[in-house]
Amino acid sequence: MNPGPTISNTFGVTTIATFIAICLFGVVLAQAYQYFETFHDDRRVLKLLVATICLLELGHSIGLVYDVYILNIVLHQQTTRIITFKGGAIATAFGGLITLLVQTFFAIRAFRMLPNPWRLIGPFCIFLSGARFIGSIYLAYKAFISYSLTRYGRENKWLVAALLTVGAAIDLIIATSMIYFLSRQRGHLLNRSTRVIDRLIIWTVRSGLMTSLTALTMLIVFRIAPRTSYWSAIYICLGKLYSNTIISTLNGRQQLRNSISSTTAIDLSTKFTSRRPNSGWSRRSPTSPVFKPIAIEMNTTTDVVFDGVSGTPSITKYPPPSYQPPTPTSAKNNFSV
Repeated sequence: MNPGPTISNTFGVTTIATFIAICLFGVVLAQAYQYFETFHDDRRVLKLLVATICLLELGHSIGLVYDVYILNIVLHQQTTRIITFKGGAIATAFGGLITLLVQTFFAIRAFRMLPNPWRLIGPFCIFLSGARFIGSIYLAYKAFISYSLTRYGRENKWLVAALLTVGAAIDLIIATSMIYFLSRQRGHLLNRSTRVIDRLIIWTVRSGLMTSLTALTMLIVFRIAPRTSYWSAIYICLGKLYSNTIISTLNGRQQLRNSISSTTAIDLSTKFTSRRPNSGWSRRSPTSPVFKPIAIEMNTTTDVVFDGVSGTPSITKYPPPSYQPPTPTSAKNNFSV
């Protein structure tokens, strides 16, 4: 059954979604502040990317707040005039650009990490993301000139469904390929490096599956109830999820570096003594070999090379140092009390 538009499933849902989106915008700003405070030496392209996303999120939030004002003040209790306003069109355009930047970021990461020929997944996903962005701009234009949300959804139903499907497919392709590659590498590393791989897999799942599942949920809701604002409410928050995903990934590099730095020390000491009976002290034989106490420090070093764009490390393994037993030396009158 296709429910019709009411105040609760149009004005109310849009207002609640906007409040949630504004809260997510606050999280974006907090993470951006942490990024600029922590990563002073990052490449300019990364700093410019984070700053651009923050500005786009600001414009996206302004458009959403403007729509809430129109829905709740100008069109108070006028369900017959449910329309998509100029603020919604601006939010749609900014959201499409944010999605393009984030998906391009993760596609470049996949291109740099995956081996041939799987690395071609990166350029393929960039192409799909660019096509999706063009479709988003067209939807923004249609929203700008539309006066009815119901008519807007009916006329552009196929395009909305296509864009949501493509966006979810891009996220799933990138996430699945990265998880497969990292899982293959996991079996060839030491235990400590394996924990690093596990952390990277968790990040990949969090960054890719969260946005793709949100897009799929929005697609299902759009198919079930296209005349309501439930699907647009999910779309309002989708762009904020993309922004939080990429900035949290950049900030997580510091935690990854801290988990990699580790040192394991092993102290070995061997004493050969000959204790005389009924004596409180012992004496080594003058002709017996003397082994000096030694301490072996086992350092597991993992070089993390950040490519400046992907924010994902490539891991170089170093085997532990080989142990060489000490050469015995003769000593005379060596006493141990």
